Amino acid sequence: MLCINSKNNIGGFMTFKFFCMLSISFSGNLVFHKCIQMAEIRLEKELLEISKDPPPGCSAGPLDDNIFIWEAMIAGPYDDEKSPYAGGVFFLRLTIPNNYPWQPPMVKFLTDIYHPNVKQSSRDLCLNILSSGWSPDLTISKLLLCIKALLDSPDPNGGKLSLSEALTYNRTAADWTRKCAMLDEY
Repeated sequence: MLCINSKNNIGGFMTFKFFCMLSISFSGNLVFHKCIQMAEIRLEKELLEISKDPPPGCSAGPLDDNIFIWEAMIAGPYDDEKSPYAGGVFFLRLTIPNNYPWQPPMVKFLTDIYHPNVKQSSRDLCLNILSSGWSPDLTISKLLLCIKALLDSPDPNGGKLSLSEALTYNRTAADWTRKCAMLDEY
């Protein structure tokens, strides 16, 4: 029997981390299954929260019956002259590891996008909170809001581009948005 002092339990995360760390010392699939089960419980809770109160301009949910693979939609800003992603609708795939929330999801754009934080060859998103900046306090909803902020207020190359380079970037990103992320109106 495993007993953990409730004073050490911060929102269930400390218990989960302690349980998973303790499980490393035991062999067998049963303990590994328990860690996956804890991640599933967390993801089910997040899914319920997203369903009830989705982040503005975002939606997400599991693909088919796999709680560890989600598809998301993020709407670019509406009629905003500051963002080349205005009016676009962007689809993403989130691949969530079995030890979530201790490890971040991998995020890949399914929609072609021209953005400095997206690898053009693979469409993988490169973002600090998806690596060293990740915290178990972050949720899928918070992650989607961070990605939406990248589309609402892009800052190519941290503002280090010259004016002509920034204009070229904005034109190219807007062209890609028109070609790849605008939904046809019927």
